[in-house]
Amino acid sequence: MDLVPENSSSANKRTTAGGRVKWSAALEKLLIDLWQEKIEDLRGPRKNSHVYMEMAESMKEAGIELGWGEIRTKLENMTKKYRH
Repeated sequence: MDLVPENSSSANKRTTAGGRVKWSAALEKLLIDLWQEKIEDLRGPRKNSHVYMEMAESMKEAGIELGWGEIRTKLENMTKKYRH
């Protein structure tokens, strides 16, 4: 899977004045693609921090610097927002 978005400049990490990540649509799409690849690992019996670390490393390879905690928080927020 190609992890570099077509318009990679729009997918770079942007932060607000408070230090929070401002997620672009391209960055969210990349995260969702990684999430889809790792969903079975996340549903497993083990703790998930290692999976989030792998996702952060994949994003770093695509030129996007995010910590695993930022990824975990975004996925939790998206799950809450879109789960009915």
